[in-house]
This record gives sequence, structure tokens and C-alpha cells, in this order.
Amino acid sequence: IIFGKKIAGYLLHNKQQKDLGVVLRNIGGAYYLMGDYPSALKYYQYAGGIFNKINDKTEGAALNITLGQFYSKQGGCNMAKDYFIAARNQFILNKDAGGLAMANNFLGNYFEDGLSNLDSALYYYQQTLDIYQHQKKKDKIALSYSYDFISGILAKKGEYNQSLQLLQQALRLRKEVRDSLAIAVNINNIGEVYKMKGDWNISEKYFKQALLIAPRVDKRLEAHIYDMLSQVEKEKEHYQSAYHYLLLENFLQDSITSESRDKQVAEMQVKYETQKKEAEIAALKQQHKISDLQLAKQNLLLQKRSYHVIAVTGAMILLIMIA
Repeated sequence: IIFGKKIAGYLLHNKQQKDLGVVLRNIGGAYYLMGDYPSALKYYQYAGGIFNKINDKTEGAALNITLGQFYSKQGGCNMAKDYFIAARNQFILNKDAGGLAMANNFLGNYFEDGLSNLDSALYYYQQTLDIYQHQKKKDKIALSYSYDFISGILAKKGEYNQSLQLLQQALRLRKEVRDSLAIAVNINNIGEVYKMKGDWNISEKYFKQALLIAPRVDKRLEAHIYDMLSQVEKEKEHYQSAYHYLLLENFLQDSITSESRDKQVAEMQVKYETQKKEAEIAALKQQHKISDLQLAKQNLLLQKRSYHVIAVTGAMILLIMIA
């Protein structure tokens, strides 16, 4: 943040408005990660003012996505929707397919998680899929996530076979690009759809496959899979196994919580050090101002003394000449 502010000062001095807006947005992002949401919003708004001033529609649309995410996570659903739609409309005007796909995904997520409006969510997810399918050079990862998002909606609507077909398509793409985390999530999702269908043995098979990868890539995913396995074993009335998986999940959750707590302590330390540094910089600036003022006063005093000496000397010379 301190480094970003120094860069922002340089860019402001040199009137590099676009770069200044980007840096201010990034400073806002840094404040957000620190949990200082008022400061984050303040810098996002600074950035927005600059993008509006220079009429940069592309950066303005990207910032609207950021603000939509901000309000979505803060519980301001209506404001989040407004920003996502504003971004979407601007990406359409800019003919920016990538930006439009991103905005569609955020709107799909908004309707799915925020409002449980599955039909609207499906509409926006399908809009994104259509964009990726018509790309000349296919973005396999992006395409796989589109399949994943749509499959989740279909599963919630009870259309399990279609959901599984899309998940298998996503899995093939993820294996092609060798994305281990995405592969593990994908296999877990297949297991969850079979679990929703009540096919306990098949769901267990997929959960165990995902468990071969998850410990290497994400503890939270690993804990989630243990939870899924515990639920499956309970449904099968294998209570000892269910309890075993529950213990494994709880152990991992405790570990994750401990790591999270350590991270929060570290973040608070960084926040404290940042504020302390900013206070030191402000104090130094104030000292410089005082020093400059004292120096100016000394110079003025020296000038007055010089004028006094000159005046006295001149008077003495005049008296000598008269004498």
C-alpha cells in the first residue's frame, strides 16, 4: 500500500491519469484483502472518478466488476447487481467478448447464490458458454468452468443426467490442461451429483478418486470430501466409517482454522505496521514543513540583519564624507 501510494503520487505529478486510476484500484484491492473495507471503497471510488474523467470505458467496466464483487461480499445484493449489469452493458458496447463472459458469470453467480433464481442464473451461464464455444482459439479452462457452472444449476433443478454429461466434458478439458485442483473439484462434483441422485456407491467411488488428489492441492477441498464421505457412509448405515470420516474432517477443519487465525494475526500485524509507517511518513512531512518554515524565518532574519548592517555602514560613510 505504501509503495502503491508513492507510485500514485508520481503518476499524479506526471499527469498519467489512466495508470493512476489502475494503481488506485489496486490499492483499494490491497485494503480489501486487509479487511479495511471503508478504505477499499474509498480508493475504488477515487479510481472510478479518474476513469470517468478520462472517459476510459474499458477500465470503468472492469472497475464496475470489482465494485460488484465488493458489494456482493458485503451483502449489498442490489448494488452488486447494478454494477454487474453496468459492466455487462459497457462490455457489449466495447465488443469485449472476454469482459462480457466475465460479467455474465458474475451475474449468474448473483442469481444462483444471492437469489436462488436458477432460471436467470442458467440464462447468464449459457450466454457465457456460447461466447467460449464460438472462440477461434478455445480457452479450455474457461470452457470447463462454464460446463461446471451450468451442470450445478441443472443438478439443482433435478436434471442429473444432463448435469453429469457436462461435468464429464469439463473433466476431459481439465485433464488436457493438467489442472490438478480443477480436476479434483470436478471429480468431487460428479460425486455430489450421484449423491443427490441417491447412488451412494458410485458417489463414494468418485469422492475417493478426488481424495487421491485433494490433499496435495487444497486442504479445504479435502475436508469437504471427508464430509461428503461421512454423509454417504451414514446413508449406507455404515456408522463406524461415517464417524471415521467425520473425525478426519474435524481434524482438518481445526488445522485450517488455526492457519486462518495465524494468517489473520499476520494481516493485523501488516495493517498495524502499515498504519505506523504512514504515521511516521506524515510526521516526517510535518517535520520537513516545520524545518522549511524555520529555515525561511532564519533567512528572513539574516536578510534583515544584512539590511541593517548596510544601512549603518552607509550612514557612517555619509558622515565621514560630510566631515
